[in-house]
Amino acid sequence: MSDKAEGPTGGIAAVIEKYGKGIVQFVKFNAVGIINTAITFLVFTLLNKLIGLDKFIAEPSGYVCGLINSYFLNKIWTFGKKHHYRLSEALKFIIVNAFALGGTLLILHVAEDILSIDVLWGKLMAYCYSVPVNYIGFKYWVFRT
Repeated sequence: MSDKAEGPTGGIAAVIEKYGKGIVQFVKFNAVGIINTAITFLVFTLLNKLIGLDKFIAEPSGYVCGLINSYFLNKIWTFGKKHHYRLSEALKFIIVNAFALGGTLLILHVAEDILSIDVLWGKLMAYCYSVPVNYIGFKYWVFRT
């Protein structure tokens, strides 16, 4: 029997060894994202559907609530930054999120006002844009190691 038949030379163990930290980090990012999404969606829905505020007021308001949560959970838990608050890091974080928010508002506008899609479906479409924008921005610019 050859050496190849005795066991895999790569397999799942090698993938986990090579990419394990990145996979765990991405899972944590998405867990934080779920919490942020719940916070943002809850605030958005309360302001837009229950109080009747325009989506262009409700979305940024919800976004800011999720943003505050996102900064602290991603900084400490996802990306393991133990250092104290840094203004440059916070500013980068705000820039990435402003870029994501701008795209989100554009998607909401196109979905509801041009395509006549319910605002909540537009919101779901906007998440498909904002998740990768935020992860890439946080990982490679804001919380870069």
